[in-house]
Amino acid sequence: FYTGPDVFIPGLLIFPENSSPPYSVVVYVDEKAKVSESKSRRIIEPILDHGTAVFLIDPRGMGETKCKKGDQPFIYSNMTEKPGFGMQVDDVISALFYLSNRDDIRKDKIACMGRGTGSLLALYAGAIEQEFAGVLTIEQLYTYKSLVMNDIYKYGLEIVLPGVLKHYDLPNLAGTIAPRPLFIINPADHNKNVILADKMLKDYNWTSAAYSVLKCGQSFRMKTSLKEPEICELIKEWLNLWLN
Repeated sequence: FYTGPDVFIPGLLIFPENSSPPYSVVVYVDEKAKVSESKSRRIIEPILDHGTAVFLIDPRGMGETKCKKGDQPFIYSNMTEKPGFGMQVDDVISALFYLSNRDDIRKDKIACMGRGTGSLLALYAGAIEQEFAGVLTIEQLYTYKSLVMNDIYKYGLEIVLPGVLKHYDLPNLAGTIAPRPLFIINPADHNKNVILADKMLKDYNWTSAAYSVLKCGQSFRMKTSLKEPEICELIKEWLNLWLN
């Protein structure tokens, strides 16, 4: 699909075998590319088993569109004067628009999900575009603050937004998704290690409060240290919330 003039984004739309059109669908962004890992394939299985389609995409600078070895990382576009991360978020939102124009897709049942760096793109896309019915992230960076508080971290410059902490941090962004379902699974620190539960809950008090004010506290979940079978079960719970 096209996300702008002459900007083509590769995607793979997988339909469930146990359902018929029009389909609900999850837009899935994985930092390891569309279907590069068995882990990614196993994560989407409960979605397909649920009767929901999956649209796997590679935003600019990821997967099929990743910079070649030796090229500069995709950080900033001189042509658009826009951070590369912002353009990737545009790609995720454009996937929603593409799906909405298909007759075999339910326009009111399109959600967004991401893993690793892709989880940040899903979080931003869900916050910006209210048409996403729900958001789920796996191994998402839990705060920008964790990066500036440490001299060494494992994230690349492509996720850095200049001056972002003058305005908000990721828990504030997450709160804007309310009242739509938001599940954050195994959030990660600056070194991509899973955050301990007590620290995680403290930093996301703002998000919990935003959901509580709108009387939809059950639509926000944060879980840590989950194994793959537990993640798959939580994905099913998330699906039930925004599909029903």
